[in-house]
Amino acid sequence: DIEATGKKKAKNYWAQSDATSYNLRGKKYLEDRVKIPSKDAAFDVVSVQIFKSNSRVYHVAENMASLKDYLSNYPDEFFFITARILPTKANHFVVTIARRVLPEGEDEPFDKALDSYIEGDDEYRNMRLKYIAKISDSPWLVQRIVKGLGGERPAILGKGYLKQQHYRGPNYYEVNVDVGSSLIASQIAGSVTGFASSVKVGECFLIEGQEEDKLPERAVYTVDLVNIQFKLCSIALNQEDETFFNENPYGTVHRI
Repeated sequence: DIEATGKKKAKNYWAQSDATSYNLRGKKYLEDRVKIPSKDAAFDVVSVQIFKSNSRVYHVAENMASLKDYLSNYPDEFFFITARILPTKANHFVVTIARRVLPEGEDEPFDKALDSYIEGDDEYRNMRLKYIAKISDSPWLVQRIVKGLGGERPAILGKGYLKQQHYRGPNYYEVNVDVGSSLIASQIAGSVTGFASSVKVGECFLIEGQEEDKLPERAVYTVDLVNIQFKLCSIALNQEDETFFNENPYGTVHRI
């Protein structure tokens, strides 16, 4: 299991991070190109878990029985789920589940951006999902490699970059991202996972505002992954008895 502790050298934990530390497109960005700190994230992360499998798993909200049961227990909540398939021999995939906490109607541009994204077709979605990473508390070599490959620049994941699959359920939206479908992304992931036990990765997912009525941008969710040891915290997928999703919100990657 991944331990939760406040010590600087702690291993294997995640932490809800401060969305305001990410500068996103402001209200008049299309005119002035000015970015401003995000407001608080619209979704709170409730679980981060790492799995490994003999084969790839898609649409985890439907095909992982315990996760499916968990979601069905909260029909009045809405969840944003990302499942990232990593280019490792063990077919590791990282599942992050976030629950909406921003009341509908409180941020009209965000509501429009998210609703259009969820209701759109795959082509529309692929051109809107944006990812920002921050690498810190890591060896100098890792930071140099990642920055050299452009890994800390905001990226539209599906813009000729990464293959994605999109799924929608009664109270969730899920995107699966194949990190291995891009050579550059694979190189970045390889650099980070190779030193993951001594790396802090800050992550921000958002919907890019490409029209004025969808600005300013707001983070969907933000999270820090700290000193992850894949061999210790990965859960082996049991194809016959899919009981590996833990309803405990700390999951397998414990929250600090």
